[in-house]
Amino acid sequence: MNTFLSLLIIGPLLAILLGLLGYRFLGNVYLAPGIVALVSGLLMFTVFNSSFFIWVIVYTVLAFISGFLFRLKE
Repeated sequence: MNTFLSLLIIGPLLAILLGLLGYRFLGNVYLAPGIVALVSGLLMFTVFNSSFFIWVIVYTVLAFISGFLFRLKE
């Protein structure tokens, strides 16, 4: 898979989706971003290098914002 495509399109979409689904099914706005941060951090050490850390932060923030906005909507 193209790294550029996965970093800029697939990764953020998965983070937003996990943030929404995490709040919907778990009822906690902090748990899904924690899972995203954990998985992204593991990917940083196993698949990518330390420059992926900025993407770990971006994906975590996107997951939190999507879960938080979904919570405000309810």
